[in-house]
Amino acid sequence: MTRLKFSTQYHDFLGKYPVLFKDVDEYIDPIILDILSKNIQGGLTHQYVKLGDKYIDIDKIFRMYLTCRLSNPILSTLHFSYSKVINYTVTLKGLEEQLLSSLVKIERRELEEMRETLIQEIFENQQQQKLLEDSLLRELTTSTGNILDNTELIETLENTKIKVSEVMQALNLGERTRQDIEKLRDTYRLAARRGAVLYFTLVQMSIINSMYQYSLNSFLSVFEYSVRSSQTHIKLNKRLQSIINTLTYQIYCYGTTGMFEKHKLLYSFLITIQIELDQQIINYNQINFFLKGNLSLDKTLTIKTKPIFNWLTYDAWHHCLYLTKNFPDKFQNLLINIEENHQEWKQWIEYDQPENYLVPKPYDNLLNDFERLMLLRCFCQNRIIFSINNYITKIMGEKYIIPPTIYFDSIFEQSTSQIPIILILSPGSDPTNDIQKLAERKNHIRKINIENGITGNDEQKSLRILAMGQGQEKFALQALHTAQYQGTWLLLQNCHLLLPFLNELEKELEISTKSHPDFRLWMTTEPIEKFPIGLLQKSYKVVIEPPSTLKLNLRSTFININLQTFTESDHPAYPCMIFILAFFHAIILDRRKYDKIGWSCSYDFNESDFHVSVDILKSYLNMSLERSSLEIQWPTIRYLIGEVIYGGRVIDSYDRRTIHTYMKEYFGDFVFDYFQPFHFFIDTNKSLKYDYFIPELRDFLSAKQRWLLREANISIEPQIEYNFEKFLPDKISNLLQRNIEKSNFDIDRIEYRQMDYQFLSKNVLFNQFFHYSIFRDLYLTYIDQLPLYNPPDILGLHANAEINYLTKTAYEIYSMMLDIQPEQHDIEDSLSREQFVLSLIDDILQQIPPKKDLNIIKQKFKQILTPLTIVLVQEIQRFNLLTSIMWKSMNELKQALNGQINFSYQLDEISKYLYHGQIPLLWRSYTPQTKKTLGSWIEHFQRRNQQYEKWIYNGELKIINLSGLHVPESYLAAIIQIVSRKNQWPLDKVTFYTNVTKWQNIDDVDESVQGICLIEGLYLEGAAWDIENNCLIEQSNKQLIQMIPLIKIIPIETHRFNMNNYLRTPVYVTSDRRNAMGIGLVFEASLYSKKDLSHWILNGVCLLLNTD
Repeated sequence: MTRLKFSTQYHDFLGKYPVLFKDVDEYIDPIILDILSKNIQGGLTHQYVKLGDKYIDIDKIFRMYLTCRLSNPILSTLHFSYSKVINYTVTLKGLEEQLLSSLVKIERRELEEMRETLIQEIFENQQQQKLLEDSLLRELTTSTGNILDNTELIETLENTKIKVSEVMQALNLGERTRQDIEKLRDTYRLAARRGAVLYFTLVQMSIINSMYQYSLNSFLSVFEYSVRSSQTHIKLNKRLQSIINTLTYQIYCYGTTGMFEKHKLLYSFLITIQIELDQQIINYNQINFFLKGNLSLDKTLTIKTKPIFNWLTYDAWHHCLYLTKNFPDKFQNLLINIEENHQEWKQWIEYDQPENYLVPKPYDNLLNDFERLMLLRCFCQNRIIFSINNYITKIMGEKYIIPPTIYFDSIFEQSTSQIPIILILSPGSDPTNDIQKLAERKNHIRKINIENGITGNDEQKSLRILAMGQGQEKFALQALHTAQYQGTWLLLQNCHLLLPFLNELEKELEISTKSHPDFRLWMTTEPIEKFPIGLLQKSYKVVIEPPSTLKLNLRSTFININLQTFTESDHPAYPCMIFILAFFHAIILDRRKYDKIGWSCSYDFNESDFHVSVDILKSYLNMSLERSSLEIQWPTIRYLIGEVIYGGRVIDSYDRRTIHTYMKEYFGDFVFDYFQPFHFFIDTNKSLKYDYFIPELRDFLSAKQRWLLREANISIEPQIEYNFEKFLPDKISNLLQRNIEKSNFDIDRIEYRQMDYQFLSKNVLFNQFFHYSIFRDLYLTYIDQLPLYNPPDILGLHANAEINYLTKTAYEIYSMMLDIQPEQHDIEDSLSREQFVLSLIDDILQQIPPKKDLNIIKQKFKQILTPLTIVLVQEIQRFNLLTSIMWKSMNELKQALNGQINFSYQLDEISKYLYHGQIPLLWRSYTPQTKKTLGSWIEHFQRRNQQYEKWIYNGELKIINLSGLHVPESYLAAIIQIVSRKNQWPLDKVTFYTNVTKWQNIDDVDESVQGICLIEGLYLEGAAWDIENNCLIEQSNKQLIQMIPLIKIIPIETHRFNMNNYLRTPVYVTSDRRNAMGIGLVFEASLYSKKDLSHWILNGVCLLLNTD
């Protein structure tokens, strides 16, 4: 707007020069609405328009243009009606032609030049033909008298005829030549087509994360580089295959460098699917089934036809019915085959890795690779990730499931002074040290003559680091200009905190064209939606993430430890304590992989937490030595590290309890017990032996283990190896003397006494005969021989946690791919889509109950108004609101699909969610938290309605399903309030505890339940429940959750509450547990355990109101 006002400041009119607004977003300033709507005032001679508070003269030929980088901007209907919208987005066919020209220009330059020359000649001939025809018409029009008597005109006509004939011959020759050239060019079309497919796959990823923005120019650069770097060959078909293979892998590497780990497999899968779609090996109907399954709300046929096999679930049979009906070519006899050969199918499904075994006959040879994925999707959701890996490996190759490793040296080599490097950070990552080390390696520390009043003798590092925040804009721009001029590096940290500045930075980078060739701009940012698209598209994006496994986390920790750190304490236990702390740090980082079972909320644990904790260890160990003691202050260390450093980041009390449990398990004198060696985890039952312990020098003195010392370049003198205990007293005495001299205490006032070291193991005491700096190499060598992938048992989790994690990851891939899939593929598909949504609307409308009359309910319970009655009224009010929203939105969508009303953005979103089998966002805002799909949610919606109906007509319920309430906390609060009034207890001194019964349903209840609240429908996650012994037990394999028997809610006074041997178990609404605001936690249950409670705490045991 400032530019528009500036352009009118001196002229006071909008004249013949057009105005262009670049990179407009979804907000358009209302000040230009009068111009867009052509609300021009005045007469024929003088016309003006209102711009803000001014009236500006406007010329009738004035034009205004607005360009937008967003692929699908959401604008109001006014903007669309006032302006002409032109879609300039590149198309698949158009890009294919552009890439073909670029490819032929590289491979057959003379052919492309000939084609361009021919196009120019054809254009000139067509122009000449047009001129001749116009000239002929003009001569005929202007001639007078008898045409036959006009000799000059006849000669002109003859000459024109000859010239036209020559032009026509030239055009025909040019057309034949063009066709021949096109045939030669078409031999390269396969590679151009692959490039176009890869580009559209790459740009689709921006739907998943707004930081994944790629420009066509940068893609063309990678395309041309791939063509030139591919292997040459005499035969054209092998040369083309080389180009296609190189191009595909280069684009894969280019994309994955700037993507988070969780999206890299999705990107590989998308590439594979798009290639097979383009080759017509698979179709969109198959993809839709793989992503959605059977969306039918009517499960009557499923229930009626399902065989009575315990291993076969209703969902699996429901999906198989869809396969049989919609893909009869391959799956027509699937249901019959399952029933007749049920033992073979049972055996296949119960394999640990069914994706690696043949499908029961005849499907082992009948199905292609993607159809096997479809079949496995019906039965084993937790194995889909591995199946996708196998699918990609078979079609594309193994390298497409192993993303390239990111090295900062290679990042630097691929960058230029004109391309900024944006480092996208994930929690726990900080690349500052790596960039500083890179600057040192590249010899980027030099003397710089600084002008502007600073003497030329000042020495300054050419890497300048500036943390962005409020008020830093001016300093950042000054640093940018200085770095561009002097050829230094600039690192702008936390750019997401200052988004308005980034738009200004983008303009500065566009303006500056003559930067010093050594200049580099590094930027760190968290992924954020409003990051400027232009800056992302012109930059080189790199995602920085912490290592993803326990081994890699341990290795990263010790690589980043300075050798000097190991020498800052003489305490014999100091190196071991560093290793214990590093293992603890790696454990809590690795738990994040298991999502909500690992941590209820997301926490930004990072290397700074570890280094501060090392300082704490060092301080307290040195403090003990100064007091002539080897005693370790375990309670203080546990509190400072567990509660302050790491616990300070934790906001959830149950997550803090997990950290506290790890501290108790890892930090204590028991870790130095020589007779019962300490192991973080040991399991010799599996094929791969898992043994995690604290590596000590004496552990590797045997001939079998000595190789590790050789690998670490550690040599041990024989007299120390065999007689170290003989020298131990003198060593301890020297240790004491040395630390007393270093301390600030008065030596004369210190009472010398023998230091007690018997509580330390011989292995630990053996360490002090060596310089502690060797322990970093020892630990790194030990870590290198650990398995790359660790089972969840090492973290204290059950093996089923991995199944849960894999299933959730599969559903995330389904969800993200549904977002990417095009809305319609062709006209016929569009019609079937509308018909499908219309039939779904009819099904839903039939299942929406009529609104419940609140006046009748209030009148019925008027005489017995209790807290529970108030809860019922509030629940019915919310339920009525939900049914009203559902009924209104379904009817409006039905009218829009039938063409009776216009489609709005909201209706379009509802239609999309219904088509994908998901709950519309509009409904979610009026319903309790849920993770169910549309079909499962409708069933749950019906059960909720039935519970409300029983409550209204039968009075207070004997058994309540809390998942059927909008606010289950209010029901529990009402129970406490009723008991408090009855027993005259102070409300703030009353709580409740739970007792798990042996009753599965109301029919099993064999005692009076008068005055007792019973809860049904709770699911146990992370453990199983032993009904006979009434206690927690280990889960069975592949049993992720278990419905628990009816639970009694028993109010009690707080001072009488005893929780010995009872696990305080959180009860959540869904498996998402709770968020950072505490939403999702309902109450706390008490579950009896015969095992130590720490076992269940580390397992992440909880109760859920809803299944997914």
